[in-house]
Amino acid sequence: MRVALAPGDTSPWLDLVKSRAPGARIEIVPGVGHFPQLEATAHVNALLEDFAAKL
Repeated sequence: MRVALAPGDTSPWLDLVKSRAPGARIEIVPGVGHFPQLEATAHVNALLEDFAAKL
């Protein structure tokens, strides 16, 4: 059974990403499905703006 991740949760896939890209920033957007960019537009845009500002 698939369940949505909550902030602070992990999975084997996220553990692999963290081990291969230790500097990666992983964000869990709670309460959304497969399309966070459509379901939580303001939240995703804020994360993208923060990412771009740090470049």
